Amino acid sequence: MKLATVVLPGHPNKACDIVSEAIIDEYQKRDPETRIRIHVQGGHGVLFVTGTVHSQADFDVSAIAKRALASAGVLSDIEPFISIEPMPSEHVLYAKLGHEISVSVMGYATNENVDKIPQALFYARNVAQLLEKNRTENENWFWLGADCDVSVLYQNKNPIVYIRAEHGIKNILEAREAIILCVHEYMQDADVRVNVNGAQPARGLLQTTGASGMNVAEYGFGLPALASPIGYDIYHAQKSGAWLARIVAKDILQLSGSKAVMMHAVYPPGEKKPLCISVRDEQGKNLSSLITKEMMSLERVKEFLHPAVNVDMARWGFVK
Repeated sequence: MKLATVVLPGHPNKACDIVSEAIIDEYQKRDPETRIRIHVQGGHGVLFVTGTVHSQADFDVSAIAKRALASAGVLSDIEPFISIEPMPSEHVLYAKLGHEISVSVMGYATNENVDKIPQALFYARNVAQLLEKNRTENENWFWLGADCDVSVLYQNKNPIVYIRAEHGIKNILEAREAIILCVHEYMQDADVRVNVNGAQPARGLLQTTGASGMNVAEYGFGLPALASPIGYDIYHAQKSGAWLARIVAKDILQLSGSKAVMMHAVYPPGEKKPLCISVRDEQGKNLSSLITKEMMSLERVKEFLHPAVNVDMARWGFVK
């Protein structure tokens, strides 16, 4: 059985992730050497942004938070409260080293589809993006709310797609018909089930609560889930190490000709290169000889550093 769930940007936890990473992006755009640890949580109209930062950048964090919420489809009046304090001087050195404790990261790649991710996740993500595209670009879909989620389950051959969707003032039967028709244009053989528990009123951060760093199943629920990289600057091994593991896994997949590749790496406190690396394919074959510690060096982070890289990852995960 294979299962994956993808939420739209307006889901409370996802919206908190996007706010967190938008703030980090802004700090790093203004000062690339920023070191930051941040957490976002809240609900019922209030959002708390807390953390510590070492940076030369200075801007209105509240404005960035509101802009990020709007980009996630959270258009209700939500008041952010900001408490991001200067990092204590005795913590700056540790932050510049990258990570204070040992960090374990995982990378996975498969040849099941063009995005090199598990097929259930591939379908769930594409359906979620299709719904988001309709919600934001199709005026006939004005009724679709931003807090929705898509789950794809494989039991046999054909997938079952479960969708929980806010449908506003639109009748639930009409909403179901519109969503099912939309999904069938992309997945003709799918068994699509919409709002199986009945009508879904508006939720989101105005009606419920959320927190950043809660969504950790980057490759779906069939693979191990490690700690979330949300809330760290790009120099932290929890984030840059996870990116590198994904990049290297795809490279090894191509080099080896395997159907799937999984790799683990462990970074000791403050080290830029992993202490140990393990790489195996779908048959358990050891492929560790195809990788070097230099390939997983955190110094490579500048190769994929660009504005909004954190938000891109927070919104849809490790697609590329």
